[in-house]
Amino acid sequence: MNKQDLTASRAWCYAVLIALAAGQVAGRILSAEYVLEPSLHRPADQIGDPRRPWPNHPPPALPFFSSNDRSRWATIRALVDEGTYSIGYRFEYPVFGPLSHIQAQALLVARCLGSSTTWLISGLYAPPVLPPPLYSDHGILFEPGYASVDRILNPETKRYYSSKPPLLPTIIAGEYWLLKKFFGLSLTEQPMLVSKIILLTWNWVPFIIYLVLLSRLIERYGQTDWGRIFTVGAACFATFLSTFSVTLNNHTIAATGLVFALYPFLRIWNSDGRAGKSKASWWHYALAGFFAAWTACNELPAVLILVIWGTILMFRSRIYTLAIYWPSALIPTAAFLYTNYLALGEWWPAYEKFGSIWYEYPGSYWAVRRGIDAAREPVWLYMFHLVIGHHGILSLSPIFFLSLISVCYPRIANLETRRLLRQLIWLTAVVTVIVFCFYTVYVYYALETSNYGGWTSGPRWFFWLVPLWLISMLPAADHSAKSRLGRLTGYALLALSAMSVAYPAWNPWRHPWIYNWMNALGWIHY
Repeated sequence: MNKQDLTASRAWCYAVLIALAAGQVAGRILSAEYVLEPSLHRPADQIGDPRRPWPNHPPPALPFFSSNDRSRWATIRALVDEGTYSIGYRFEYPVFGPLSHIQAQALLVARCLGSSTTWLISGLYAPPVLPPPLYSDHGILFEPGYASVDRILNPETKRYYSSKPPLLPTIIAGEYWLLKKFFGLSLTEQPMLVSKIILLTWNWVPFIIYLVLLSRLIERYGQTDWGRIFTVGAACFATFLSTFSVTLNNHTIAATGLVFALYPFLRIWNSDGRAGKSKASWWHYALAGFFAAWTACNELPAVLILVIWGTILMFRSRIYTLAIYWPSALIPTAAFLYTNYLALGEWWPAYEKFGSIWYEYPGSYWAVRRGIDAAREPVWLYMFHLVIGHHGILSLSPIFFLSLISVCYPRIANLETRRLLRQLIWLTAVVTVIVFCFYTVYVYYALETSNYGGWTSGPRWFFWLVPLWLISMLPAADHSAKSRLGRLTGYALLALSAMSVAYPAWNPWRHPWIYNWMNALGWIHY
């Protein structure tokens, strides 16, 4: 069989794998619905049980799985149905006059405990009975199915907003507006239908394009049949991108956006005008700049990729980089800043207010954190669990041990691709280390949090790096193809990774299997 026939055979194999993955993800999206797990709830009368109580009434039928995506869905609905970014408001009862934050919290505690004894707060108030309510909350955020802790409260206007950057919900609200305007579909009347159309648009279609482009890059830089097919199979079935495809989130969108930027970037990087080399066009610079910035808008640490790529491209064409790449990158960047301004009246995202009264207002979840959000471990232990522990990159997705091997001991036989692939692998390693340090050192000390991303079945802060890790594993995968032991090891790593991906069958916003196992053994208590 000649080289052309082998290439065609691999292409058919890629098509089969991508078709299977597309069907699987589509089926999960179409059947997506929030369900109550008995293991995570307690009977309502067992007050001492730390689990949440089993509700008296079933939740509404919605594919809204967690605070994370509900916060975004609430913004989308508010923009179209009410014409505002505000997803709720607070009415304060002027019973006691102005209260300090500590006094307000104390009254809330008294109310929660049902106190009927004397309650003294700096001489302000000593009620002999249960204190009356301080406030009442209203709006979309407080309707059944939309409850979310990912919210902030403007201390001046008493309006609630999502704590998530508003650019993505704003764009998706455009699709919802079209569905409502021309087809009469509404999130209040047909929530399942509308939400699943949006999920198919923003998660399923980009995921298929992502797999097609990624398979072409793997075909270009791989050296063996087994190594190429193994890596494409891993991309289809062994990463958390398929797990999170059923929920509206920024992580899968950032990962697909990175591939949409990586594909034209590598076309430029591999083009130097010599004979036999394909020459890059101006639109390659435009696509690379636009989607690199789009990735950064959805994952802020990806600004690093945007800057590094912009610097590298200066060595290919200063004119195209300055006149096309950076202006194209300004489009999503300007939209990101402007939508923040429209929502909050400020240019910077709500994350910078973490730890302030915007987050820790009276009654806020973030004022008195619980569960994994209250975790505070030594930084070395936090790093351990994010690498090979209960939320570990390598423990939950051991296929990426091959990426690590490729960094430490790359074996690339093909001289034509050796230089470029080695540079890409080292670039991936540097970016990964910097992003890891950002989340484990800066966030740990500056924001004083070590919650592993909260309730999540995988290390979601690093999902956008998955396509770079997949391409980086090619040298090790090609080397594994040469021996039976290497292939068997690859199959084992692939199976374990696929198990982690499939474990959160009902809801991706659940703890990983390693976390649940450690918790059952009593090794962790948060």
